[in-house]
Amino acid sequence: MTDPYPPAEERSGRTRVILEVLGEREGFEITITTRSNLVTRDLDLLVALADRHRIAVHVMMTTLDRRLSQALEPDAPRPDLRLKTISVLAAVEIPVGLRVAPVLPDLTDDPRALDRLAAAAAAAGAHALTAHPVILMPLTIAVLFPHLEEAFPDLVDGYRRSYERKAYLPEPYAGRLAERVRLLHTRHGFGPPRESGDPEPAPRGPQLALF
Repeated sequence: MTDPYPPAEERSGRTRVILEVLGEREGFEITITTRSNLVTRDLDLLVALADRHRIAVHVMMTTLDRRLSQALEPDAPRPDLRLKTISVLAAVEIPVGLRVAPVLPDLTDDPRALDRLAAAAAAAGAHALTAHPVILMPLTIAVLFPHLEEAFPDLVDGYRRSYERKAYLPEPYAGRLAERVRLLHTRHGFGPPRESGDPEPAPRGPQLALF
């Protein structure tokens, strides 16, 4: 459960090897979620995999604001490069969606900014849209809060109050975000959001041996 295209992948090629192995099989449901435009390096494998598996790519973005993106994700590609990734994947008919995650209260959840982001992704060819509020486990808090204190000090107290007892934001916030996403689906022509726990069945393939 991590981005399969970290900066080290450009040198190691581990993810590409995994995709090559998957190409020897058939009938899987393969979903790639990444912030990186490096996924387009493996376009040849993704196109081949699409003939044998059900495959989709979700490109993660939180904002179109280049400065804010740099402040929040200093090691991630610029927003324009991620939009280009969506368009490249869509051009070869790889199902590609926008995943807005993690949504940060008072930083990346402005309705107008989300609307612009959704519009740009739809124009680039994204077929789906999902959005998820940030989840702050203790280890994540230890990394995020010092960064907030340096870059966004006026938000720190609010974040401490919101996350002082649990890793998730209060339910009303998640409900408001879900409603915004539903409106964006309608406004920008995305496909209907799939319900969690109700995935499409993957193509049937031969049962693999356990040993």
